[in-house]
Amino acid sequence: MKRRTLILIVTGAMLVGLAAIAADEITASWFLKVNNGAFDFTRNVPNLRRDQRGTAMTAGIQSIQTGAWEQITIPADLATNGYAVFRNVTTNAGYWIDIGTVFRGVGTTGWVAQTRLYGSDAAMMRLHPTNGIFATAGATSGATTAGVNLEYWINAD
Repeated sequence: MKRRTLILIVTGAMLVGLAAIAADEITASWFLKVNNGAFDFTRNVPNLRRDQRGTAMTAGIQSIQTGAWEQITIPADLATNGYAVFRNVTTNAGYWIDIGTVFRGVGTTGWVAQTRLYGSDAAMMRLHPTNGIFATAGATSGATTAGVNLEYWINAD
């Protein structure tokens, strides 16, 4: 009887130890400060910790063209989208990239932009685990003749 109790205690302690090792694999921090004349606002979220069930990730730079939405290339080994970082690596502030997803309404299907990144802008967000991610590009002074480069880093959820 005492031997069974000891085994259960040791096994329970090992499981708690494994859970502690496998938790909080993602740590994100962000800081935003706006000082525009009389308006001054600061928001800081340090060390936001989240679990990651998968271990895959993908990263790259994709040239996003103007005039049509195109899907951001994600390899098949990334089963679910999780935390992501996007950056418009174009240094010209007039060139933007819109990032969005599929819109399905009654009898219609299209794309809807959710994020706009101007030159050198960056965004960090948690993506929907299964929705595709699409992007299009443009310029404030008219259509661009070449693609605008979008850097991305997407971790499995």
